[in-house]
Amino acid sequence: MIGRFGVVELVLILVIALVIFGPKKLPEIGKAIGQSIREFRSSTAAKDEQTERESQAEQARLAADNPGPGSDANARRDSESVEAESRDRPGSSNGG
Repeated sequence: MIGRFGVVELVLILVIALVIFGPKKLPEIGKAIGQSIREFRSSTAAKDEQTERESQAEQARLAADNPGPGSDANARRDSESVEAESRDRPGSSNGG
């Protein structure tokens, strides 16, 4: 049973298609339908891959814009703030 169609319904559809299109045209129609389904699947798979690549590129761009806690940019910022605090403290050896 495929979906809501049973074996009897599928045979009936096949017989009607055979009567309408004839025995010579039916294999061509089946081949065309199969090829269309194959192309549809490959195009949706390609679209999914493209969306995934764009998502990864966006994540990489965001990671580059916002470095993590162990990055060099944060380390420089931290060392600069420590130097500024030590200069601003009264009684420090830098200016007193």
